[in-house]
Amino acid sequence: MTGGIAQIELGPCLLLPKEHTDENSTVRSVVFDHRVHRSLDDSRDPLCHTIYLEEHEGIIHGVVQFFGCFQAYITLSDKASRSYKNGFLATLDPTTGEERFQEIQRLGIDKWTGNDIADQLSPIKKFNTYARQRGAKSDALDVSSVRSEDGVERKAKWSIPGVPWTGDIPGRRK
Repeated sequence: MTGGIAQIELGPCLLLPKEHTDENSTVRSVVFDHRVHRSLDDSRDPLCHTIYLEEHEGIIHGVVQFFGCFQAYITLSDKASRSYKNGFLATLDPTTGEERFQEIQRLGIDKWTGNDIADQLSPIKKFNTYARQRGAKSDALDVSSVRSEDGVERKAKWSIPGVPWTGDIPGRRK
């Protein structure tokens, strides 16, 4: 695995065909998101692919999670045409194929600022924990080191600069 605290701007991506000229039809921002969204994690089963959207202060944004841990923050619109009371949650359980779509109380996902510091190994740690909760007998992903943006390779067992991920996720033994 290479990269540091992953933060990349993928640029605008069209959600609708090019003939749509509505300024709210383009994605403004898609970035890898290593923050912990506990309320979102508590809203789905381990390893589920997840899409969560909400409107907050005129911004429609959300989080997409693959296997419940590799996630991206997305700003869909910074000029919502109206406010929305609830959020929208869609999940797909890759182990059973079960899909769920539901309107839920807003989770209050913080807007991405790029100023959050997070453990770059947290997605791997979460994935391994979720895999064990679903029956894996050992770590599904084994990472020996991470090369950060400054070019320094750090062994996974060493501390990573920033706020350490505590492993405090649902079902973890204390």
